[in-house]
Amino acid sequence: RGIARVLGLEDRYLGPMGPDRVAGYRERARVARALLAEFPFVYVHLKGPDEPGHDGDAELKRGIVEEIDRDFFGPFLDGLDLGAVRVGVTADHATPAIARGHTDDPVPFLVVGAGIPPSGQSEEFGEPAAARGPLGTRKGSDVLRVLFGDVPAGR
Repeated sequence: RGIARVLGLEDRYLGPMGPDRVAGYRERARVARALLAEFPFVYVHLKGPDEPGHDGDAELKRGIVEEIDRDFFGPFLDGLDLGAVRVGVTADHATPAIARGHTDDPVPFLVVGAGIPPSGQSEEFGEPAAARGPLGTRKGSDVLRVLFGDVPAGR
C-alpha cells in the first residue's frame, strides 16, 4: 500500500488472503482485470511465497509459486489482449528458504505484451532462466522503465 501512496496511485486493498489461497488468488486476478478497464497501470502485490521462505520451507514456497501461476496468472491472462497491455512479473526481494530471510540476490523479471518481442528462450520462470533471458540481470531502478518502455527490453 505504501508504493501506491508514494506514487499517488489509488489504493484498492483487498485485505489478507485467508485460508483459501486459490480463492484469494482468483479474486485478486478478477479485481486486477477489472481495474485494467479503469486505469492504465495496475500493481498487484502477492505476499504468498515470502512467508515459507522465512520459515525455510522450500517445498511450500514452490507450491505457492505454482498456485500463483495457476490461480492468479491463469485467470488474469485468460483472454487478455497482450497486444494492448504489458504485464511485468517480478519479486520485490529474494527470500531463499535456505537463508530464512531477505537477501540481496537478483530476482527474476519477466515482461510480456505490447512492443515486447517474444524471446522464445525458456518455458521457465526463475533466477537462472531470467538471467539468461533477453532482459538479463537489471538494477531494480530499471524495472518500471523497462515495463513502461523507457528502456529497451533487450540487453
